[in-house]
Amino acid sequence: INAEYGEDEPRICLFNSYLLNYSASTSQSMRQLKRSIRKVIKERLSQMTTNEVKRQGKIIQQMVLNSDVYQKSKHICIYLSMTSQKEVPTDDILQDIVKEGREKFCYVPKILSKTEMKMLRVYSMADYATFPENKMSIKEPPIDDKKRDDPLETGNLDLIILPGLAFDKNGNRLGRGAGYYDRFITEAEKSLKDKGKPKPYLMAICFKEQIIDEVPFTEYDRKVDTVIYPIE
Repeated sequence: INAEYGEDEPRICLFNSYLLNYSASTSQSMRQLKRSIRKVIKERLSQMTTNEVKRQGKIIQQMVLNSDVYQKSKHICIYLSMTSQKEVPTDDILQDIVKEGREKFCYVPKILSKTEMKMLRVYSMADYATFPENKMSIKEPPIDDKKRDDPLETGNLDLIILPGLAFDKNGNRLGRGAGYYDRFITEAEKSLKDKGKPKPYLMAICFKEQIIDEVPFTEYDRKVDTVIYPIE
């Protein structure tokens, strides 16, 4: 984990005693612990003002754009934020990737079922503007579009920028519970390995309110390489 964590930043000290009172060896206690953390973090996010979301969002996106990993990456998967859930916005990053003249390729999520997600290419902001919205009011590539590049089929994927609800300094990530990114990352790494390609770099972005001391995890939960949040 790199310096974006900000070791001098006062941390949100949550759940230390709670972690001691639960046995991570049982799936039931792990689920209960994760639910409790999700509830607390969602409450913290609900108290963020629209202006604060925008302010931190601008800082975070600029940190991504300035990072060496981003600048060196050519094929990039990025999530499209859920405004209603107060996720870090990604519109500035999306626009930068697809900007005319850039030698970068952008891929965004397409939910296929309750367990399956794939990434498909966005060619331009004009292309993005034509995407329909799903039931969560998030734009997605058309379901009947057969021409879009899939990075797991082409074997080209350098960077995945992903969301989450909570993160810790060791790169552990707690998502919203559906497991889409954990499964996609596992599938991506296997697909790229089969094609003789290196693993994609995993970059998570979040508000400072989402950093906690410890995120509980199982063997199925995927760590990230970097968590970027505002250091103030």
